[in-house]
Amino acid sequence: MLWVCFLVGFSKDQMTFILWSKTGPLLAVGTAKGNLLIYNQQTSRKIPILGKHTKKITCGCWSSQNLLALGSEDNTLTISNHEGDTIRQASLRGEPAEIFFSVMKMDERSSQGENTVSYFLHLLWYFYCISH
Repeated sequence: MLWVCFLVGFSKDQMTFILWSKTGPLLAVGTAKGNLLIYNQQTSRKIPILGKHTKKITCGCWSSQNLLALGSEDNTLTISNHEGDTIRQASLRGEPAEIFFSVMKMDERSSQGENTVSYFLHLLWYFYCISH
């Protein structure tokens, strides 16, 4: 964990979330102030994203397509690409406790991979469809 602190360079912003991608050399680091840093281990490139959330990033998950879903104390869910660009954002009725990508089959012809984000909120699981 110490090498992550050095690597990321967050000296005044406490790390609250850290997760490696399932499929690539990408590390996501969220902070208490809602900032995000994506580090590519292969290229040593750091992408800082200030203000991804307005409060502490508390949970998240990478998809197999390298999308990043993040939950925060600001009661929002964001879905970003591997560069940190926000693709979708949703206001929630509270802070999500856990987030997962999953496949929800819409009909017999659909096979688009992980097209749903599941999140746990107030003792219930909710599903957020991200496919077009």
